[in-house]
Formats: sequence, structure tokens, C-alpha cells
Amino acid sequence: MKGEYTIFFSIKELTVVFKRVIETVLTLLLSFGIVYVAYVYLLRLYHLGETYAVIIEFMPYILLIVGLVLSYFFNSSRTFFIFLIMLLIQSALQLDYYSEVVFWLIYLLIPFNLLVFSFLREQGITSLWGIPRIIFILGQGLGLYIGLFIKLEQIKLKLRIEQLDYTLLGIIILIALIILVIRSKDTISMSLSGVLIALFLSLFFISGAGKELMVIFFLIAGLILNIGIIRSSYYMAYLDELTGLPSRRALQEELMKLGERYSIAMLDIDFFKGFNDKYGHDVGDDVLKMVASVMKITIGGAKVFRYGGEEFIILFSGRNADEVRPHLEDLRESIGQKDFIIRSKKRPKKKPESVLEYRQPGSYKPLHITVSIGIAQRDKQNKNPEEVIKAADQALYKAKKKGRNRVCV
Repeated sequence: MKGEYTIFFSIKELTVVFKRVIETVLTLLLSFGIVYVAYVYLLRLYHLGETYAVIIEFMPYILLIVGLVLSYFFNSSRTFFIFLIMLLIQSALQLDYYSEVVFWLIYLLIPFNLLVFSFLREQGITSLWGIPRIIFILGQGLGLYIGLFIKLEQIKLKLRIEQLDYTLLGIIILIALIILVIRSKDTISMSLSGVLIALFLSLFFISGAGKELMVIFFLIAGLILNIGIIRSSYYMAYLDELTGLPSRRALQEELMKLGERYSIAMLDIDFFKGFNDKYGHDVGDDVLKMVASVMKITIGGAKVFRYGGEEFIILFSGRNADEVRPHLEDLRESIGQKDFIIRSKKRPKKKPESVLEYRQPGSYKPLHITVSIGIAQRDKQNKNPEEVIKAADQALYKAKKKGRNRVCV
């Protein structure tokens, strides 16, 4: 019936969602296991002798400062500000005058700051947006140091370790962890989740370890965050930011791993330039992301890369052109059958409260995107990957010349 819309997910799409959930759970379990083992063995190492204790107490500073430097050079303001607040809190633990109230501040300040900076966008470190955030962090550090030097017993605010409400603190950390996991979109967010896992685990050991445990926590937290920055820089270098597919640099490295038998397909979106000119580059970007999302679930052992513009490369290791053609035909049909929705000019300016009101006839314009694909395999004429890619490009040109929306060898 006109004006009615049915929303459904294909088995492939549900499989992708399920895989993402499994990957997230496995990442969190791995973080939990690493943190637990680190706590146990670092605590033992801490008590083996004064030399080991000094090294462990000094290591958090190295990791946190290294993280600050890496964050600055990669212009990652979120991690830079988090490293800064962690460094201020870590330095407070080393003061001669030490109050146990700092544990309460740590267990509240860390989840609070991780959540705050996970919601903030990357807007530079020394920009007009970054300076207020630095002042915000330094204000927290000032409050922390003032709290340490005040005679807390006189104003009845001193809290001993034995008086910590573990249940309340645990709930606060778990709520923050759940929010981070739900909002997790990149490796940095997953690293922040790992820091909260470490903080949560420390609750179970703090009564017996005290200050030493917090030193170990900051060591582990610094390690987790540095790994997150390195992974993030890797993804920036090897993943296409728009589509999330491996980039041309990743393709070059993958080509060096190919054996004696393989096929390469080149995919191009039909009439993309005209589509871009008519609807605008923002809609064109959405088309690229839609096509990439379908390509990610291509079966047949394929590895998909964004080659440039509206062109994509698909690698099939250990398969000839005849074996991969059915998979590419399925891919072409899947893309062609998928509705691409463009909101028309008749759409309401104000977002309606109900979905049914939002989906009135004329408020959307469905389109169908088609692609052309050229395939080539390694053979006597095409002996190396560069020659195979060139042959696939020629096959793609043949597909376009024959009317587009087809696969040619």
C-alpha cells in the first residue's frame, strides 16, 4: 500500500550486526583478562623488593607522558585531555602528605572525565575549544591538590579506605562502562572501556593494597590508552575514513601476500558523477557508504578495498575468474535491489514526534544504485598484481560499454 513502509533486515545484515556484538564482547573479555593478570603479577612484583617498587612507581609517568606526546602529534584531543587528567591524579599519589580521601576522588573523577571526553568531538588541543577544556582539567587538578593539603579531619570530611562504599562506586563505574560500550565507535572508545574495567577490578583489591594498587592501575591504564592510540593511528593509515573499508595503502600490502592463483575484481558505481552533480556530494558520500556496507558482507573469501573515488577492488585469493563470478553477480544484484532513500524537498522542516508522521508520501524518494564489475585472474598474460588490476580495469570498461549493471571478464 502506498505511503506504508516495511523495515526488514537480511540474513547477511543480521550476521554483520551479530559479528560486531561478538567482537565487542570478546574485546571486553580480553581486556578484563589482561587487566586481571596484570594486577595479580604486578602486585607480586611490587613487593619483591624496593628496586621493583621504584620502577613500577616511575613507569606510569613514562607511559602517561608518552601518551601525551603521541596524542599531541596525532592531534587526538580526547586522549590528550584524558592523559592530562590521569597524569595530574597520578602525581597527586606521590605527595608526601597523603590522604586516603584521594581514592574517592579517583573513583569519581576518572569515570566522570572518561564520559565527558567521550562525548566531546575532536576540536583540537590548543584551539578556542581546546583551551577551555585544559582549564577545566587544571581546575580539577587544583581541587584535588587543595583537598590533599587541607586538614580533612577538622572539617569532618576524611574518609578511610575501610569506609569506601564499594557497591556505590562499582555501580558508578559500571554505568559509565555501559554507556561507553554502547557509544563505542572506534578503538579509542574501546580503550576507555578497558580503563574502566581496570578501575572496576581495583575495587576488589584496594583494601589490601592501597596506594600501591593505584600506581599499578595507572600503569595499566597508560598502557591500554597508548595501545589504543597506536591502533587508532593504524586504522587512520590503513582504513578509508568514509566507508570504513581498507584503503589503497592496505591494498598494496595485501597484493604482496598473494600467491600464484588469485583473481581481482574492480567495481565502479554507475553514473556516479551525474548522481553527485544532481544530488550533491553529501548524498554521493552516502551512496559510497551504502555500497561499501553491502560489499563488506560479500561471500566467497573476498577482501574488499576502496581504490579511489567510486572505484573498489575485490581480491579473491586461490580462486579463478569463473569461481568468483557467481559471488560478484550476487553482489551486483544485492546492491541493485537495495533501496537508497533520498529525502525530498517536501520533507517537514521540523522533525515529527512519531515515525508514521515522519514517513508521509512524498517525503522520501527511493533510488536504486547499480554497479559495473570487471574481473581478471593471474595467468600467462597477467603475471603480477599490477597487470591483473589493469586487466580488471579493462574488463570494467567492457562492462560499461555493454550498458553497465553487469559483470564482465
